Amino acid sequence: MAATLTFTWTVQGAGWARISAEDEYDGVDTTASYYAGTDAAAHFLYALVRLVLTDTRTTAEFDAEPEVYRWFFSRDGPEVDITVVTADDYRAPADSGVVLWSSRQPPAARRVLPGGRPRVRRSPARAG
Repeated sequence: MAATLTFTWTVQGAGWARISAEDEYDGVDTTASYYAGTDAAAHFLYALVRLVLTDTRTTAEFDAEPEVYRWFFSRDGPEVDITVVTADDYRAPADSGVVLWSSRQPPAARRVLPGGRPRVRRSPARAG
């Protein structure tokens, strides 16, 4: 069975976003607050691109007030490990927090880059 991995970025309300990931076994939902006033989406995509092109370890972080969600990506040979951690706030040390989800994925660059087309799903903003 081929491994599957899905990332979803859903805008919710005024300035909030839900960032989800799911593999064939489990998934995780995290939140980014005031993403519109920050470069949160760009930081997430930049971490993925750096991982594919040059770096062996990258991180994307999202404030969710008061907690923070940290997405750690690391390449181990051709495979990629993804770990999502929540910590009390942005001042917490990077190596602290609770692991919410982790996944090991086979080489993804060939599936994602040449010829791959990202899907963007927009949902209407909800009042309140």
